Amino acid sequence: MMDIETRKSETERYYKSISLDEIRNRVNNPDWWNATRAMCTFVLVVAEEICAKYIVTTDIAMVYGLLNTEI
Repeated sequence: MMDIETRKSETERYYKSISLDEIRNRVNNPDWWNATRAMCTFVLVVAEEICAKYIVTTDIAMVYGLLNTEI
């Protein structure tokens, strides 16, 4: 769980300090990252609009891994 102020600073860091090419070079599925900045910003905008105090983050790869294990 992350407070909204931390989410704001992490979103800014994601845009300004982390290169998408740097991330793509570290993962097996680089195309997955094409829309991550847009998703990150969308979540922040919605959270701010509804005056959320916290955001519960998830690792979607972990979710898929759990589903594959259970099936």
